[in-house]
Amino acid sequence: MPQPTIFVAATRQHVGKTTVSLALMSGLQKRFNKVGFLKPVGQQHLPVRDESGNQLRVDKDVQVMKEYFKLDHVPYSAMSPVIIPSGYTARYIDGEVSNEAQCAAIRRAHETISSGSDVVLAEGTGHVGVGSVVEVSNARAAAMMGAEVVLVANGGIGKAFDELEMNRMMFAHEGVRVRGVVLNKVRPDKVEYVRSKMGRLLEQRWGVPLLGVVPELSYLSKPTLAELERALDGDLLAGHRCRSLHYGVENSFLVTTGLRRFLRRAFEQRSPSEW
Repeated sequence: MPQPTIFVAATRQHVGKTTVSLALMSGLQKRFNKVGFLKPVGQQHLPVRDESGNQLRVDKDVQVMKEYFKLDHVPYSAMSPVIIPSGYTARYIDGEVSNEAQCAAIRRAHETISSGSDVVLAEGTGHVGVGSVVEVSNARAAAMMGAEVVLVANGGIGKAFDELEMNRMMFAHEGVRVRGVVLNKVRPDKVEYVRSKMGRLLEQRWGVPLLGVVPELSYLSKPTLAELERALDGDLLAGHRCRSLHYGVENSFLVTTGLRRFLRRAFEQRSPSEW
């Protein structure tokens, strides 16, 4: 029998679905011995090497989850069963890709991961309707896996609830139950107000809890110096103690000078403690 599956979905793109998934994975690993993960339908993908050294493509969020949380019991081959690259939709419409094959791939992947896990976490793509054009929307994918949903939306009350309701109805159409809501990017001065009002609204209308309210903190959207170092594949010349600090565009400067002059000035500005 498949293990319990939590499907993290969102009202639209870029509202914090992956952030919530990371938090849930961290919490689940504290409670269960083996937590599985998959992204049934993905769009942005990259090449990886599987356990046998073979190259395959998986959704970018799959790689983050597997490598960071050390999901050694979950094979890459089952974590990203359906990927929708450029041109995939046209091929589907032309009959070159079958719906039966897609659904079979998702069910097979879920069964593989579930068989070796105590609980499974699945992450959706975009809003709940994404994938409908090829007949594997988030709602349908969740239904195929027998999952229950945590729905993520951006903060507020009126607009947030309107978006939540529209997405909930699509899940309801597929017979999938929403078990809770997370609001992300809420104004810090409105966190308690939103928690109180939206919490009561969700209980009254849907009978589900507001699981969390995440404040919008400006520094979270700014990279740390260590992240910039990794992204640029470079080595810091100075400022090693500041690796964990966040920097925005207002703290960044484009250097337009010769390399030797730049290096000379950089070393001249280093403090004695960094020598």
